[in-house]
Amino acid sequence: MVSFFSALKNFFKKFFSKQASKSSEKELALSEILPFLKSASQSEKDFLDSLVAKKFSEIKHILRQLESLLQKLESAEVETENAKLEKIVETSRRHSSQQLSMLVQKLSPPNLQDLRAVRKYCLESESFLNKEIPSFGKSLVYTSIVLKEDMKNIGSLVGELQKNFAELNREFGKNKKVFLEQFANEKIRQISLNNNKILSIKETIASLGTEIFGLEKIVSESESEIGGMRSSAEAKAIVSLGEKKSSLWESKKALEEEIFGKISTVEKPLKKLANIAEKQKTSLSREQSAFLQDFLHNPVLALKRDPKGELFKAVLRELDSQFSSGNLELKEKDFEKKQAALKELLEYDFFENFFWKANSIEIGLQKIEKELRQSDFSKKLFEAQKELKEKQLLLAEKKARLSAEKKDLDSLDAENSALKLEITSAFSGSFEGQAMVISG
Repeated sequence: MVSFFSALKNFFKKFFSKQASKSSEKELALSEILPFLKSASQSEKDFLDSLVAKKFSEIKHILRQLESLLQKLESAEVETENAKLEKIVETSRRHSSQQLSMLVQKLSPPNLQDLRAVRKYCLESESFLNKEIPSFGKSLVYTSIVLKEDMKNIGSLVGELQKNFAELNREFGKNKKVFLEQFANEKIRQISLNNNKILSIKETIASLGTEIFGLEKIVSESESEIGGMRSSAEAKAIVSLGEKKSSLWESKKALEEEIFGKISTVEKPLKKLANIAEKQKTSLSREQSAFLQDFLHNPVLALKRDPKGELFKAVLRELDSQFSSGNLELKEKDFEKKQAALKELLEYDFFENFFWKANSIEIGLQKIEKELRQSDFSKKLFEAQKELKEKQLLLAEKKARLSAEKKDLDSLDAENSALKLEITSAFSGSFEGQAMVISG
């Protein structure tokens, strides 16, 4: 069982642990971060500036010595009593010369003013040397068979370079605070740019909200107005006209289908008759032949121009004559059917059963169309509906744009949160036992 004093001790331990944790947090506004980091890292920066200046002086001196040895190596003559060995040494000398030249060019130091560039240069240079030294060493071994002292000096200088870079990189790793200021500055600059965009977007969102509110009110009022118009006596009269119009259209359609049904049985024979007529092997007049062509193209329109069906019946009689003379061949089972269809069409009263009915329907439709065109109410309703549709489309566009602007705003807010997290994470990595809280 845990004693009372042990429990009390654990409580105070946790309590003061929390207090210590809270006191280790550094709360800073965005505008306070850079001045704080600059002040906190000044001593380390001064130390690194001094160290880098000293080490870069040594590195430049070493590189100058290597350039001097490179010139000597390039002009050196390889002479041995063993021709095979001489060839191997000469090849190694060329390789050594090429590698040394590349090394000198690659390790040329950057501007000392930018510590981040200096650190990048040192890390890359150490990595480069670690990678190149093994292969470079082989060439040095073979070349040193003849040029011992020079190769020994080159190896020693390359080792000094490696040592300098390793020491600089160790110090860079120990003094992370120095690099935090520039890192944070880049993130803060991006946050500032994002904040300007956020401000602009918020203004746009506010403006769109006002416009949308106004449009919604207009659309609502227009819908109510149109609803009232549709329930008025005038609207009912227009609806009645519309119903009459639909009824007449149905009658027209039924009449045309009836005619199409009657003439469909002789459509193919009539096409054959038209082919014969084109060769002038029928007794049809020019007018009758022209009617036949019109009929095959649009039978309803052709029959309207032939109220009593006289031209059509003349064509049918010619068709019957062509059947009888054998110019139009039919299968035996189709002959009686076609003959019956021809007889029915020849006896059919086209004026009474088609033309008069079709003409009456057409007159009725024209009358309704005229009433609809002349109706002020129809015009007002049409214009009101057209205007409402335009406002609805504009409202939809505004809402779509508002949605897009809000997405952009959320995206920028998320990006700023990520940037702030990068700063606080880097701070925790550089200031051991401390954490940064960015206020605002």
